Amino acid sequence: MKLAELSPYWDEAHLELVDMVRLLKEWQLDSNPGPTGRDLREILLDFVRAERYWIGHLIAQYPENRPRTEDFPDGPALAEALTATREISRRVLEPLGFDGLRAVRTVPGDPQTNRHETNMPIGGIFWHILELELLCRGRVLQRLEDEKARG
Repeated sequence: MKLAELSPYWDEAHLELVDMVRLLKEWQLDSNPGPTGRDLREILLDFVRAERYWIGHLIAQYPENRPRTEDFPDGPALAEALTATREISRRVLEPLGFDGLRAVRTVPGDPQTNRHETNMPIGGIFWHILELELLCRGRVLQRLEDEKARG
């Protein structure tokens, strides 16, 4: 079983999100639904950080990379971050076959060996990221719909 067999629409769904984000204006990224809400920029960067942590750091053991909000002033910059992050994930996950995706990822030197993420099969991490991406996309769409309704 290869990555494409796990989710044949993974790339297409991601490209739809990237295309949507690329068109966002700065004021849309900064809009916030209320005092306790997060703006779209932070929602999108939370997803980028999560994918980089779960796949790049936990699976590939790359140094943890946490992009800073101020480095992404507009939609095209965020779209590029999403694209670059997914390319790293693809390079990490695509070579894995059935056994690789079923393998349990353990983090060398992890002081907390019973953490959920250190005992999760790599395929489970993939599904976790897919779920986070769908949630992120839904939040972006909902925010845009709310703004449209407000006029």
